[in-house]
Amino acid sequence: MRPHVLALAAAMLAGSGLASAADPVVGTFSGSSKSNYYLFDIETAGTFSGFVFSQTDILPGYDITTVMVNGILLDDLVPAAADYYAFSLDVLPGTMSFYVAGLSLGGGSFVGSYTVTPVPEAGAVAMALAGAGLVGGVAAARRRKAA
Repeated sequence: MRPHVLALAAAMLAGSGLASAADPVVGTFSGSSKSNYYLFDIETAGTFSGFVFSQTDILPGYDITTVMVNGILLDDLVPAAADYYAFSLDVLPGTMSFYVAGLSLGGGSFVGSYTVTPVPEAGAVAMALAGAGLVGGVAAARRRKAA
């Protein structure tokens, strides 16, 4: 096997960014006001997912009436004893927003969490596939030569 071909393939795989993908961005937020608005910036395209949760069956609690993520109104997934809103959106770099409205019952609050999982760029995927193809081609040539 030719060392320079293996070095080229390894460089293509490493340069693709897939060998060491960016770590997800994780955050939390909470509040107890009637109207709560949160903004934060992300630097890479990815999948933006998370939840907002509160309990209303015990005091203190917080009755969530509205949750919006990037202007999209979410539905309460557990409308009985707890309020639970979940989301998953594909996003581009920029400012993300949360809006939570409701009523604090006896001093209660809500909590939320989000994760932005980076998505590899198309060029990085193409370079990784080219590197893998080179490695596979060299291995196949070596098997044919040995046979």
